[in-house]
Amino acid sequence: MRTIKIKSVLAVSAAALVAGSGLVLTAAPASAASKCGADQKKTFSPPGRANTFVTARTCVQSDGTMKRGWVEISWTGRAGAKFDDFIVTARLERNDAERGYAYCPITPDVNGSSSGSYTCDPLPVRTSQAGGWTGDGKIIYDYNDDGKGDFTWDLKGSPKLS
Repeated sequence: MRTIKIKSVLAVSAAALVAGSGLVLTAAPASAASKCGADQKKTFSPPGRANTFVTARTCVQSDGTMKRGWVEISWTGRAGAKFDDFIVTARLERNDAERGYAYCPITPDVNGSSSGSYTCDPLPVRTSQAGGWTGDGKIIYDYNDDGKGDFTWDLKGSPKLS
């Protein structure tokens, strides 16, 4: 009980000090609002090579007038030359119209490590427009030496920020 009484006295004394000093206290700025979609999983099966298991999710954030959308991925699987290309793209969108974009080629990372993670993050966009913001993206991949070219894994966008 004594500790509570001392804290109360200190709080009242601090408030009186501030009031007597002419300082004006303001509330701290609101924290950033962000939303991420559910984890999306895919097993990549390069011909003649070990599988790579990838988890991805799309996210969006609004911090006052700064908006950003990004894609987070992680992977596991035996390292080796499995991909000619492994590229993550991330988009910041407002009502499905692209407002920011990032192109993140990470082929050496995925081929060179049995596990890892990466965030593909476009530069933030400054705007006062509110509502309808989402993060979206895709993964473009080409299996090593299969002769079939690029494939695309379209990710589901994040939930909207109002």
